[in-house]
Amino acid sequence: MIGFNCSRNQEVAKKYAHLSAKLGFASHKASDGDKIGALLEAIVKLQRTLECPMTLTEFGVDKATSEPKLNLMADRALEDMCYRFNPYPANHDDLIGLYKKIL
Repeated sequence: MIGFNCSRNQEVAKKYAHLSAKLGFASHKASDGDKIGALLEAIVKLQRTLECPMTLTEFGVDKATSEPKLNLMADRALEDMCYRFNPYPANHDDLIGLYKKIL
């Protein structure tokens, strides 16, 4: 989600870049893109260290039965109250694309 939001909203990207530098993942002099990349690398490293599933399939969700339900999943995501707080207002197609990436 961080990469998705940063690619669609410069203000959000600047905030994540600033956070990355503050946390020491990248130099304050690095480009915003490099800072965001370093933040994403740190998050992935933490996920691997904690042995967190990286995809829904690794989490036990069957890809073959989930793919036909992507429209429903996107509809439900749009109805979820947490969606309102996302920094970028993703649309139905955006959400289907995100689900495909994590299946």
